[in-house]
Amino acid sequence: MPAALPLLLVLLLSACATQSPQESRDLQSCRRAADSGMGLGVSIDPADEYTANPMVLANREALRDQYQTLVDQCMGQNH
Repeated sequence: MPAALPLLLVLLLSACATQSPQESRDLQSCRRAADSGMGLGVSIDPADEYTANPMVLANREALRDQYQTLVDQCMGQNH
């Protein structure tokens, strides 16, 4: 899992580089809206960031999917 983080970062940065300034502002706005909509309870405690617990990992994946769905819906409304 830790090896995937740098790859994800590179992909996100390259995606941001190909966006227009308006798209970048929209994406930032949509991410803030998703953060707000999901609430504070979904943040990951840094002490628990690395875990082998399959239930915790499954929960995180479900939260990521929910977050991405909120961002995608918001971006769809902005275009």
